[in-house]
Amino acid sequence: NGELKDLNLTEEQIAKLKWLENFYMQIYSSLENSETSEMKIDQDGKVVIEEGDLYHRVSPSIDALKGISECGVLATEWFGVMESEAEGRFCTFIEKKAPETANSVITANQTMKLYSIRLYFDRENEIMKKLLSFDFFEYQKIRKENPNIITKMYPPEIIELYESVILPLSPSSSKFHDNQDSTTFNWCAIPGGIPPQLINGICIHSSLCDITSEVSEIFPNATIFDETGTILNKDKENTK
Repeated sequence: NGELKDLNLTEEQIAKLKWLENFYMQIYSSLENSETSEMKIDQDGKVVIEEGDLYHRVSPSIDALKGISECGVLATEWFGVMESEAEGRFCTFIEKKAPETANSVITANQTMKLYSIRLYFDRENEIMKKLLSFDFFEYQKIRKENPNIITKMYPPEIIELYESVILPLSPSSSKFHDNQDSTTFNWCAIPGGIPPQLINGICIHSSLCDITSEVSEIFPNATIFDETGTILNKDKENTK
């Protein structure tokens, strides 16, 4: 509550965010004994990243990864830090693997140099599918183009959260899903955060392979691999 009050929110907004916090804790608890689907491995023993696979970029900080392994990938606003670009406040950003083109491959390689670690999520998990269906960027597109179906696609609590809190605080992303050729078309904003149990893969740039053992200890159930798809935690090599 202290961090939320420091953000100059109204009592109504804080109440909506308390609902979001409770919602997150419920899905976190529901995943405590669940298993994630394994990353796909090709016949050469390399990880396969397919169109639509979901990932989140993080800095190569062991402390940050430990925090994620315990609490999940959380919106910075829970810690009293407003997202600087005002694109999706109180949301966690993830990306979908775009269709392969010459340009997308170049962009992906450049991105891996800038962001040395990617967390991949189990897109087959029903909870992950549910969270993805709440995508705030897609909500804004539907709200403009076909507002009559909003109540059929989103629970009333999510609509109230978006209308009273996240939309007023996030004016910069209204067109993110309008153009399929835009980079932001493959961005998603998940309200609250994503529990750590949904992480099934971690891509570490080869320049940081010395932290592999530590990352493997932090995420014992995830497949750890480099930007070429080579598996770094050998116990996962024979998984199909």
